[in-house]
Amino acid sequence: MKITVAADTVKGDLLGRSGALADANGNVPAEFVALESADSGSTINAAKHVYCKKPSTIGTGGAVTRGDH
Repeated sequence: MKITVAADTVKGDLLGRSGALADANGNVPAEFVALESADSGSTINAAKHVYCKKPSTIGTGGAVTRGDH
């Protein structure tokens, strides 16, 4: 879906219905996730749902993870 953002946005930002950045303290619940970065006033692609996957890593001390925990 397309949404016009009310602030500079970075891919992955949570957005309210109006296009403003989501803010629980300001009574702006998250409705969408920005799928691209943009300047205020730009129209971008946003999604209602996203799937986030944790990548495999080698952590501190050499611990290896598969990214599925």
